[in-house]
Amino acid sequence: MATIFKGYRIRLAYLMSGSDTKADKWFDRATFAKASTGHYMAWRTDDLSRVAVLPPGHPRGEPCRWLASLSEDADIESAVRYIESGEFDEAAEGGMLNLFVTKVTDKATGERLREMEDGWVEL
Repeated sequence: MATIFKGYRIRLAYLMSGSDTKADKWFDRATFAKASTGHYMAWRTDDLSRVAVLPPGHPRGEPCRWLASLSEDADIESAVRYIESGEFDEAAEGGMLNLFVTKVTDKATGERLREMEDGWVEL
């Protein structure tokens, strides 16, 4: 069970973004919560495909971790259950890493692009 906070939480946004100033825009419109396990979470109600997760004891100054690729019919409750089950922490500590790399170019300019939190940005 998670406690959902009302309003913007500047301290949590700062801790979650680490030194990534581009993430600030994402957190501006996020909803924040704390799971019973002590994990802080943030998500955007307009897009539940990504949930920012700050585990207890996460090193200060480092960006949070992300729970991504939730199924289209998933809701925030299923994300909370996944985090509280311990599977989120286990997945990060070892086991398997699935990595998909792709080269994307802007059709208009021909420049190579990479994906960031809020869309495509230049390399």
